[in-house]
Amino acid sequence: MAWFGFKKKVQTTREYDITFFPIFAELSPSEINLVESKVRLFELKKGEFVYRCGEAANAFYLILTGRLRILNDHGDVINHLHPGDYFGETSILTNRNHSVTMEVQNDSIVLKIEKEDFLLLLKEIPSLSLHISRTLGYRLTASNERVLSGEAKIISFTHQRPKIGTSMFAIQMANALSQTTQKKVVLLDLSNLGEISESEQGWKRMKTFLLSKFEFVQTSKIAECVVKDQASFHVLRIASDDSLKDSETKLARVLTFFLSHYQFILIDLPAEITPLIRKAIQQSDIVYYLVDDDDKDTEKSKLMIKDFKDSFGFTQDQIRMVLHAKDDRSIGIESLISFDIHEQTLPVFAVLPKTEQLEGKLAYEPSSFHPIDPNAVYARRVRFLARELSGKTVGLALGSGAAFGYAHVGVLKVLEEEGIEIDLIAASSIGAVMGGMWAAGITADQLVEILRTLNRRTTFFKLFGFHDLSAAHRGFFKGDQVVRFLKQHIDKVTFRDLRIPTKIVATDLATGFPAIFDEGLLLDALRASISIPGIFRPFMWGGKYLIDGGISDPLPVQALNRYGAKKVIAVNVLPSPDDHFKRLEAIQKKRQKINDLVQRKNILTKLFYEQRKKVSNKQSANIFNVLMKTIQFMEYGMAEASSQQADITLHPVVVDAHWAEFFSHEKFVQCGEDETRERIGEIKKLISD
Repeated sequence: MAWFGFKKKVQTTREYDITFFPIFAELSPSEINLVESKVRLFELKKGEFVYRCGEAANAFYLILTGRLRILNDHGDVINHLHPGDYFGETSILTNRNHSVTMEVQNDSIVLKIEKEDFLLLLKEIPSLSLHISRTLGYRLTASNERVLSGEAKIISFTHQRPKIGTSMFAIQMANALSQTTQKKVVLLDLSNLGEISESEQGWKRMKTFLLSKFEFVQTSKIAECVVKDQASFHVLRIASDDSLKDSETKLARVLTFFLSHYQFILIDLPAEITPLIRKAIQQSDIVYYLVDDDDKDTEKSKLMIKDFKDSFGFTQDQIRMVLHAKDDRSIGIESLISFDIHEQTLPVFAVLPKTEQLEGKLAYEPSSFHPIDPNAVYARRVRFLARELSGKTVGLALGSGAAFGYAHVGVLKVLEEEGIEIDLIAASSIGAVMGGMWAAGITADQLVEILRTLNRRTTFFKLFGFHDLSAAHRGFFKGDQVVRFLKQHIDKVTFRDLRIPTKIVATDLATGFPAIFDEGLLLDALRASISIPGIFRPFMWGGKYLIDGGISDPLPVQALNRYGAKKVIAVNVLPSPDDHFKRLEAIQKKRQKINDLVQRKNILTKLFYEQRKKVSNKQSANIFNVLMKTIQFMEYGMAEASSQQADITLHPVVVDAHWAEFFSHEKFVQCGEDETRERIGEIKKLISD
């Protein structure tokens, strides 16, 4: 299977896709070729330095794998960088020596573009130059320490049609950011720029600040209008006199003022895109664009997204399309699965469900400035988005491993008991089944009860069965019986029903690349992800055949990184070569004891034992065992490589166990519990940092 791209080991040659980096994702083929001709790849070990504070700037860098941390001139850590991030451009463009030190936190692979080549790329590729210029502007606006620490962010909220809930979304995001980060948050209300009078929406303390009154050297007037005592965040309502010629400049200076006083500046924008609103968007780091199901793929939305990219230099990850679902089961069939990084339709970043708590409320009335029910689906989604925005999202990667995957349940049980909040799950194969059901609201204890129904007598018939046998040229089993078993617990459950955002990994049989399910029926995603080659038939979806997710990504840490997880806990249940050796030793010792006992028996017992031993030896090389062990040997190496990119990797493996022991859940679950409890201190420290 060496022809599959995912089987290749990372070397210092071009075995990566340059469009992995958001700043290059929207370039044309010719521009990508030009960038690739200037890129050089090199590996760095933990503890090494890319450069030190005070050294001359000679290159631009991008992180492909691993993590780096930024140290100030005193050696204090002020930020962390992850795959997809870049650095070094500020010193080049300002012609200054580096003001910080870049230290490698984990073994990393970094791309390097020499200074002269970087300047040439900016000259030859206008969109790249625009993006870099925007970044440079923000980093020079506030103090170096604040910007480099990643604290100051400007986030805009816009929409296509009025009364879609954008203001309420912005308000709840401000609440969630304030509570999640314990940092200063301000919400700037520009949603009614034409209204110069004080608010008539019930909040008498809500004043309107005119841009014409702003003076950069005298900021007391704007400070007086900021309301600070009605919520966990601060609020300012802004209006503009249309006759003011320098309103755009004034707005930029207002934002500069807030950058020096707040870590998060949220801007609630109207639907009409005026020059002033364009200035607000241009100054933003992130834009949340709220649409409903009917508007998702309209020409207007496509043009808006294109304008964000072309006019403002935004990359795809900076444009967050948020879908406001009309009902709880609003599903866009065209976007059920993504085989590539981007879908053919407009990509949806998140879905906000309909909620009665928001019906009939005016956006800026007093009651709206407090968090809604924290257990409501809407609140959980907003809380996730706030944690993602602030770099505090915790991702859980659950790997493949057949019956060994029952250990995932033990891990989940301890996480539940310890109150560890998981923001995002990515899972393959058996990990997808356990993680998907858990995300659907089935507790760890309930999962144990489900596993308890599988015993030596019933397991084969509940998961396979003779009537599920298939023509062997496609797979020994159709996979219908296991679907019927799962359907009892997650029938009609969609990804939008899940309490935790989840990515289920399958493998495209035609290309060998991962196929990520994150919308549609959960049951379909699980059926695709457990399609073990040779055992189950491939799953047909969207004109493509899908097989087991473990074939392309047995421990989907990269999927978590791609979708915003900053802190990753990985659970690799696949036995290592050392585990296999220990199991073999245990089997040999057990056989030796039995052999010594048999030697003291009569001749008939000895003959029976020898015949049974021959049958057992032949059985160990049956087609099912050969297929599964071959796959798991391959998957372990891939999973081990993926685990290097996780912050914490749990490896709960029962040495004296077999991959097909679906009837022996107790020892696997207990192993998962023991491993997690042993390392719970590390997990809690990771979450709290």
